[in-house]
Amino acid sequence: DSVDKIKSLAEDILLSCHPNAVRFVKYYLTITQTRWDQLLQRATNRGQRLQEALRNIQGNAALLEELLAWLTDAQALLATKERDPIPDDLKVVEALLKEHLEFHDDVTCKNNDAERLSKLVTSESKMAAQGKGYGSNMKLNEFDGYNPRVIALQNKWRTVWHMSVDRKKRLQDAHDN
Repeated sequence: DSVDKIKSLAEDILLSCHPNAVRFVKYYLTITQTRWDQLLQRATNRGQRLQEALRNIQGNAALLEELLAWLTDAQALLATKERDPIPDDLKVVEALLKEHLEFHDDVTCKNNDAERLSKLVTSESKMAAQGKGYGSNMKLNEFDGYNPRVIALQNKWRTVWHMSVDRKKRLQDAHDN
């Protein structure tokens, strides 16, 4: 809108200016148009980066909630299984051990996502501490360094991991004895 006003004003000036000044007016009009186009391109690029960052944040938030729900279910499952005594029958213990090893593999697979989310927080915290950012934005697709949901994920992850390792050890001991 303001560039159009500048163009209109330049056209008016061109109609009434001295013939020697026409070249300079056109030159500055070209510079104005070029800079305006550059600004529009930067704004478009920035908008695209912001949209991508928003999608990344939403994806990370959804993954975080999914992992927290999965870990809550896993913790409840392990707590339920721990209430039952380990039987003396070797075949039953083998079946329980095999089942738990599959569960433990699932826990291990989920570890990659949990660590990735935790590293986002860690790297974001380090960047904030060092003051390395671009303008008012740190890394747009990363979590806030003090996200309580990520801290809850880390704590729940440790709990489920320890419970799973302990159960695996107890089942392995029962199997070996």
